[in-house]
Amino acid sequence: MRLAGTGLLVIAVFAGVSYEGYFVKDGRQREAFRQAYVRSEDKAKVHILEHDIHFKEKVKGMEASSRMEICNKTGKEIPSIILYLNPSLTISRLTCEGQETRYSRDEQVVEINRVIQPGDTLVIEMEYEGGINEGVCYLDLPDKEFYDTEANSVGIFRFGNRQAFVGEEVTLLQPECLWYPQSVAPINLSSLFDRQVDFTRYSLTVENAVGRMAVSQGEAERLEGKTFFRHDHALQGISLSIAEFDNRSIEVDGTQYDIFFYKSSDFLLQAFEAPEKAFKFMIRDIKYMTESTVCQMDEDYKQKASAVWRKRGEIEGEDPEAYSPSGRYPYKWSLRFLIRDVTGDGLRMKNTCKRGSCLCRNGWPVLFILRVHHHLSRSGILWR
Repeated sequence: MRLAGTGLLVIAVFAGVSYEGYFVKDGRQREAFRQAYVRSEDKAKVHILEHDIHFKEKVKGMEASSRMEICNKTGKEIPSIILYLNPSLTISRLTCEGQETRYSRDEQVVEINRVIQPGDTLVIEMEYEGGINEGVCYLDLPDKEFYDTEANSVGIFRFGNRQAFVGEEVTLLQPECLWYPQSVAPINLSSLFDRQVDFTRYSLTVENAVGRMAVSQGEAERLEGKTFFRHDHALQGISLSIAEFDNRSIEVDGTQYDIFFYKSSDFLLQAFEAPEKAFKFMIRDIKYMTESTVCQMDEDYKQKASAVWRKRGEIEGEDPEAYSPSGRYPYKWSLRFLIRDVTGDGLRMKNTCKRGSCLCRNGWPVLFILRVHHHLSRSGILWR
């Protein structure tokens, strides 16, 4: 009996040490990622003009290729090209202007041995595959907060945080996990409020299994086993989700709104039951209020603009488009996730996986994806 008790104690101690060792090891790795960013901060960066990505799911991973047209806008010679890619993605091929090019890797930092003169453009092609190391995400967060096991918990049940899913029941990737090469780091550790962005014209081709639907920014063209996403303007970055989704759509004033949800979660649509006219009015109202927050308007003008925009076509002599703030360029595309509260209190909207807050149940994210596709018009915008 005493021997059995001693054995159980040894097992418990071993399990506890192993569990704690996991966090210690990952904490050291996150610190290595931070230092890699710091070492590359002072090096001049290129601008990616166009980026064509071909993505394919694999079991517990992905394989992809990128064709990037880059340019040097710094006004001085750049001795080597810096790109950022998830450290668990292995580069199998890299060419510059069609020629195999040497490069080195420092964790997530890829440094290509190629000089680029001021104003010059180059074409870089890269093939890469593997999994996603989630530890490289949100390095501005202290490790204690990043690994907080009480986040997304209900009572004694702790669902944990995930920053990315790939090659599983669902694929969910955001720019912060560096699932494709980027020329600007997603975070500036030396000055957290001085983060740079790089507007790039993206195109994305996704190979997905039959029955699975890919969702990303841009206008989608769906063929058997492939989905093409195209953009009319440059973006800060793109996201991707693939799963057995179903969807519902509605068009309001030339903007198409799509809700994507798991086929087994169609009961959540009850939260969106409303007459079509009332639903359109609600969307128009929210859209205007959201977009007008960054427009400089005096209060009288804002009230008039709100009335004209909400009652499109009902006020004689007023052109609603003259009051629309939506022609700002570049217009921000967004993937927003409607997440069902695990306590059963209904729906709430948040950025899934934002700063370590991905809500999961049984290891999978519980989500809707709301996709908004807007056709830009640069005319008819009145600034005050």
